[in-house]
Amino acid sequence: MSKYIVYFMTLTILMCSFNVDAAVVRRAAFDFGSGKIKVQVADVDTDTRQILLSLYTEDAVVLLSEDAAHQPQSLLSDQIQEKAINAAQSLKQKALDLGATEFYGLATEAYRKAPNAHKLVDRYFSELAIPVKIISQIEEGQNAFRALIAETNLDQNEVISFDIGGGSFQVTYLDDDKNIQVYMAPFGRSTTKNAIITYVKGEDPATTLSPNPMSRGDWESALKYFDKTLPEVPEALALKLKKSDVQVIGISAHPEKLRNLSTYHLENIHNALEERLNKGDAELAASHKSPNSAVSELALVYSIMQKLQISTVNYIRTNGGATSALLISDEYWIENK
Repeated sequence: MSKYIVYFMTLTILMCSFNVDAAVVRRAAFDFGSGKIKVQVADVDTDTRQILLSLYTEDAVVLLSEDAAHQPQSLLSDQIQEKAINAAQSLKQKALDLGATEFYGLATEAYRKAPNAHKLVDRYFSELAIPVKIISQIEEGQNAFRALIAETNLDQNEVISFDIGGGSFQVTYLDDDKNIQVYMAPFGRSTTKNAIITYVKGEDPATTLSPNPMSRGDWESALKYFDKTLPEVPEALALKLKKSDVQVIGISAHPEKLRNLSTYHLENIHNALEERLNKGDAELAASHKSPNSAVSELALVYSIMQKLQISTVNYIRTNGGATSALLISDEYWIENK
């Protein structure tokens, strides 16, 4: 009998090993954002929905929202579409070199708004074999929240994610019924800059590329504009923000000066502001990668914190935007099979 026991034990071990290996897939998840295309390549256990090993993350700057702001009917120009295709092709090639076998992408605000964005999405599939889904802003916030939890192992009941992109922002949290809720508006790095050009400066973003220099009066006007324009705060979010064990976690494209602090407050925004007021782009370019949004991005963060009565934001650098959530969300990959 012992030899049969050994035989079945050996067979069981082999079968288990086979199943573990069969469940592991090397995926390339793409985040087609309003200002960047990001990719993350990772080994994923599709049974447990866990990232076993993240091999590679990279992004390429492709300013879709900025391009659309300067085009008739907010269309994406032929030039920016070619740039997006070339960038995605380069990122996919690196994923192929690493042995990725599955590819999928999610597209956000610029793709939701541009009337011809679906044609670019079709090209990602027809030319590069990357299936891409344009997702809602609610889905974008939910994915950012899931990505934060997946990468940090923080208690999902005790965090609120604060995600700023090129075209929109999402503040996402778990309510008392364990549902993921999203407070959001179509303001990100690019769209905020253009809103200030339009509603504070009284100029046309199609011809005016920057709101700078911004005076203190311009700053105050911007804050008043966002206070009136940002949605009212849901009671569930307001109550959650008052809990002592809940922390607001900043992810994605927060202003660089604030990201470097790890933890920042409204006072830090004021300090950063003093260095940027009344300066043109040429003067700001020496210390800022995106000088034309150096002041406007501070106005957005300040306005959101004021609206929600957030006193402290802890910044955590995560991999590739919401790609971590995409990697382990099988429903997207199943749709493609």
